[in-house]
Amino acid sequence: GGVRIAYRLKELVKTLLSAFETAQMALSMQLVTAVHAAVDLLVTVRVTYHSKSRYIASIYPILLDHHAFNMSSVLYDIYKRLTEELQKGGGGLRAAHAEALTDQQCAVGQALALLSRPLTSQAVTALEVSMHVAFHRAGGVLHQVLGPRIVDELFHEFAILRGIVDHQRAAKESTDTDWLYWQREALLPLFVRAIFKQPTSALRLRTLSVALHDAIPLVLTAKHVRAPQDLVAKYEKYVEKTLEQELLQPLYVAIETNLRMHAHAAVLNEPYKGIKGHNEIALYSRLTTLPRFRLFGKWYSVAHHVEDYLDKTFYELNAPHTAGTKTYDAMRNHAKAHYGLDLVEPELPQGTVEQGLDVLVITQKIHVFIANFTYNLNEQLFVQRPTASDDKHLHTLTSHHVANAIRTHGTGIMNTTVNHVYRCLLKKLSVVSQFLYDDHIRSKLLKDIKYFNEAKHTINGRFPVKRAEKFVAEVRKLGVTEDGRSFLDQFREVVSEIGNALGYMRLVRSGGLRCVAESAAYIPHLDQVPFLEGILDPNAKPEGQDGADEEEDEEEEEKDFLPQVSPATHDAVVMLDKNLANLQRRLSDGSDYLLMLLRAIKSKLHDPRKYGHLRHFYMIVPSLCLSYVEMMIHQKERLMKKNKEGLFSDDGFALGCVFLLALFSREVADFDSLHWFESVVHHYHEKRTSTKADLSERIEQSRKDGDTMASQTMQLTLSMVESSLAEYTNLQQSFNCCRVFFQAKKREERRKKARGGDDEDEEEEEEADE
Repeated sequence: GGVRIAYRLKELVKTLLSAFETAQMALSMQLVTAVHAAVDLLVTVRVTYHSKSRYIASIYPILLDHHAFNMSSVLYDIYKRLTEELQKGGGGLRAAHAEALTDQQCAVGQALALLSRPLTSQAVTALEVSMHVAFHRAGGVLHQVLGPRIVDELFHEFAILRGIVDHQRAAKESTDTDWLYWQREALLPLFVRAIFKQPTSALRLRTLSVALHDAIPLVLTAKHVRAPQDLVAKYEKYVEKTLEQELLQPLYVAIETNLRMHAHAAVLNEPYKGIKGHNEIALYSRLTTLPRFRLFGKWYSVAHHVEDYLDKTFYELNAPHTAGTKTYDAMRNHAKAHYGLDLVEPELPQGTVEQGLDVLVITQKIHVFIANFTYNLNEQLFVQRPTASDDKHLHTLTSHHVANAIRTHGTGIMNTTVNHVYRCLLKKLSVVSQFLYDDHIRSKLLKDIKYFNEAKHTINGRFPVKRAEKFVAEVRKLGVTEDGRSFLDQFREVVSEIGNALGYMRLVRSGGLRCVAESAAYIPHLDQVPFLEGILDPNAKPEGQDGADEEEDEEEEEKDFLPQVSPATHDAVVMLDKNLANLQRRLSDGSDYLLMLLRAIKSKLHDPRKYGHLRHFYMIVPSLCLSYVEMMIHQKERLMKKNKEGLFSDDGFALGCVFLLALFSREVADFDSLHWFESVVHHYHEKRTSTKADLSERIEQSRKDGDTMASQTMQLTLSMVESSLAEYTNLQQSFNCCRVFFQAKKREERRKKARGGDDEDEEEEEEADE
């Protein structure tokens, strides 16, 4: 009965959908709900059948024997009557009737033989043929002899018998919902949306997943594509996307809103139960508590998706503002109590109020940071460019911020920073190499090198400023951008970005040392830390020391006064010694990341045929200095205006130039041989002297003529000369400071001298004691 009802229901739904599709009419929501209920019923029939298959299997042979016995009884009586009829008729029967009765007798006998054997599908098919031969043979008289009632009862028993034998196939065919595949885009979103709007019907998700799976065997039979598996993958992806859009995303918003309303009920100044829509939102617990189910061979859980979303959302919102930790804890507790959601603890590290910019984000986006911030060498400070932000304030980054970040994220970010800066420098150096390899730039640099080598003695070994100005003018003729920047200006910005990356690496190292120093602030004398484990165990030795200088008498005396402590206390002492030794080692660590980067990159530039053009970089530095000074004067003038969008420092240029000189030139003396800063100072001193002389003449002339415009122009010229000279002086000092970072030999000599001086001081102290 259930199979017949399922057949009728299935055909009714298919006919309904075909009729509306043929008429090109849209289904009303009432009909869509009815179709969804029909699908749910079909799957329920199948699930019920499979759940009762154990009992069906136990009564299956009994039913077969019962109906086979009923048929055998009737067929045996018919077989006896046919036999008697043939014996009585003798020669009186006509030949045609005798032949027909004989065939029907044989068919009935064959049916009896089949009923006495195991009834398989093939046996039932053969039985059906035999019965049709026996009762529906053309020219047969058996149907007339027996009457229609007996024949109808016999075929009714046979129909029941066939249904019992084919019950598995019939149950599958009657409840198969593969036709949903052709209506997936029209019906599936509506089905899922209806489940979201009525969470009390959440169990329909399970039956819907079973119904959607029925289409996979149908799709795999496709012949119009080479790989039907691709169609299956697209079908599965569409179903998952529909569930995400129509069920999960609205559920995310509803539950998150409910949690926030509950957590901020006090702020809203109204009781939580009075919030509009509370009862409706609380019904969504039916969805979150729904047991997981199989969807296309994978486990699918609504609760797990909601938990992942809330975990991610709470973490991303709580991480930047750790002050809201208690609020999010309350929301997690509410989610557990009302929705059964097990949200994980974020385990966020402790932060400070003045945490500043996130160093991890800066390190991951180092190329953006070095382009939008400027570096101050003396203060070790990064300031955001005014043009990089529309806010009314600018972000800054100092060693204090880096130290806070290291305490928050751990010392591992220092190694991460080195790796990201290294990769960033390689990308920027490729731009530098392409610029210096350009024919226009390289030819001009070679001309300047040739000119300087030939005229070195006539110009007192100082590279002329006019020659650098000529180079700047020739490069500007090659083209400028919309905002008036030449290719040389853009190249200067690349050099500044390289210096900013190196300055950021120096800032991170300083922040690490500051973090260690602040951690060691509670140790009275870090240079005289006692070895605590030696008090508990005289045989213990500090790491890196053998302790062979200790006297045996002192060891024997100490053994008499060994304190008795528990193993836990001993382990704590050992750990304390390790931490103190680690602090000492980190504070005295002489590792220089700038030299490490210089050596790592320089090891890749050994091929003179491929990187020989980089040796000419020192000759373009004077032109870059002209561009830099012009830019800084313009930026500082903008600071005096109302918008205050200028810059006061860009020491990344000096650091980048010195780094590239140490990297490309065989010796830094190549640039020193130009005596560039001496030439600039001499040039501007002469210009200042001549400008002052002209200014005095103009002033006397203006007193006679009464025209002050000329004197004002000369005063502006003099102020420009003074500003340029001051900027070049600052740039020269920055160059000299940056050179210290890449002078490894001098550092080692100073360390040796410092160590030798300490040894001599110790010897003098010992002699004085004696």
